[in-house]
Amino acid sequence: MKRRVTAVALAMVLFLSACTGSFNLTRKVNQFNKSFDDPWTEEVVFLGLVIVQVYSISLLADMLVFNAIEFWGGENPVGDEDQQLALADDASATVLADGSIRLEVDDRIYLLEKTDAGVVATGADGEILYRAVTDEAGKISVYDASGKLVRREQ
Repeated sequence: MKRRVTAVALAMVLFLSACTGSFNLTRKVNQFNKSFDDPWTEEVVFLGLVIVQVYSISLLADMLVFNAIEFWGGENPVGDEDQQLALADDASATVLADGSIRLEVDDRIYLLEKTDAGVVATGADGEILYRAVTDEAGKISVYDASGKLVRREQ
């Protein structure tokens, strides 16, 4: 009986506070998902995030934790700072506040930045490694630092 009263009291505090919150974590996941220019890539990433339950977990964390903290404390702890994503044991990605992505793979660091024409991949020293551009037909071409075509979408 004591557990039931505690659960009902907790539910009332969380759900009757009349605050829907800003859902910053869920919005960040969505912003990451929409950061891809290619609709097919965006869809594959979306399906992956849904299958792995990233959207569900972020929504639940926002509803039960972060939005309640925002209501009671006035500030959501999930702000505009960088967001770290673990990809594998030897790889991670950080979505930076400016929308660029910092990849760390086997002690190598890459920075992916959006441009008007596509995406530029630079090394830790700032040297351009690859450039991906989208043509008028929506096809993506990848060029290396010397401008040589590495791959073209068919």
